[in-house]
Amino acid sequence: MKFAYKFSNLLGSVYRKGALIFTPDGNSVISPVGNRITIFDLKNNKSHTLSLESEHNYTALDLSPNGCTLVAVNEAGEAQMISMISHTVIHRYKFKAEVRALRFSPDGKFFAACTGNSVIVFRAPGELSGTYNAFVVQRAFEIAYDETVFVDWACNSKIMAIGSKDNSVRVQGVEFLNNFRPFILGGHRDAIVGCFFEEKTLDVNTVSKDGQLMLWECSVEVDDVTSGDGLIRIKEEPDAKKSRELDEDEQEDDVGADDDFENATGKDKELEHVQGDFTKDDDRDEKGQLLITKPKQSFKYKRLARHYLADEARKENPKAFVTACAYNKQLKILITAFSTGVFYLHELPDISMIHSLSISEHRIDSVTFNNTGDWIALGV
Repeated sequence: MKFAYKFSNLLGSVYRKGALIFTPDGNSVISPVGNRITIFDLKNNKSHTLSLESEHNYTALDLSPNGCTLVAVNEAGEAQMISMISHTVIHRYKFKAEVRALRFSPDGKFFAACTGNSVIVFRAPGELSGTYNAFVVQRAFEIAYDETVFVDWACNSKIMAIGSKDNSVRVQGVEFLNNFRPFILGGHRDAIVGCFFEEKTLDVNTVSKDGQLMLWECSVEVDDVTSGDGLIRIKEEPDAKKSRELDEDEQEDDVGADDDFENATGKDKELEHVQGDFTKDDDRDEKGQLLITKPKQSFKYKRLARHYLADEARKENPKAFVTACAYNKQLKILITAFSTGVFYLHELPDISMIHSLSISEHRIDSVTFNNTGDWIALGV
């Protein structure tokens, strides 16, 4: 008879830091507990801890829309892709820097990671993406002048809003799109804490550390943004003249885009430097020549309003600042958490305060809604 022990559950340990996420059914919350991950069943008042662990504390988590795949990254940038069916690690990946934010696209085909001043978009393995290799890079952008800290997806899973510590939000496409151009949303005076698309539109709400909330309206409907390939030939294909000079053997020896990025910088895709592309509004043909007569792009954003959410919190403590925020797109409710341990619920776009509560004397590091808005999870 074999005698052995196996891990059963973890009791007594508490939340330290990191993102909190709800399962798709909205009845369970997944929380990092140091270097382990615990699932709290809110409906049955139970909890269990996954048997896997990491060498460092987990800081970034996100769950695929179907609830089958969990991606967890620790503070050293070591990522684990976890099967929520077998509760085992199925693949690992090493980022060059700490991952500040992680988010799956609504269709489950991609997930984006904010690391350094870059955003890396991976294809999620499965039938939806058509690939079963883990951590395959779709696009990699060097997008900001400071650390990227937040990312959200539009409902079409083609456009991202990326918040950065350089006080701005970038609206960037995952693929090359018609009726779209990269756009920068400025005007904040402090680092971005959160940025959220509205449901079924490209309108964006942005929140900064000093409590400023800005509402942005997009001039283009989400259905008018369609997939396009006009620019991809300019950026990704080699020059036609140089291609003719290569013989067949040399062309076969050329490594692809994935291999280029891995061999050159240790990553999986060539890093695209797009910081300056957001201010350019030039239209070019397939050869890259400027088109003078072609009308300018109609894609743009207009700021509708600016609100100051920190006024109430600063009545108690003048040094209060926003530490975390979350937005329920269906109910249009924004929750903002502050360094003083208080949080506020506001209904958008009227910014009507629904509720406020102080739960701690310490800062709130993470907040999130479940899909129905019935539960709010806060990490202190």
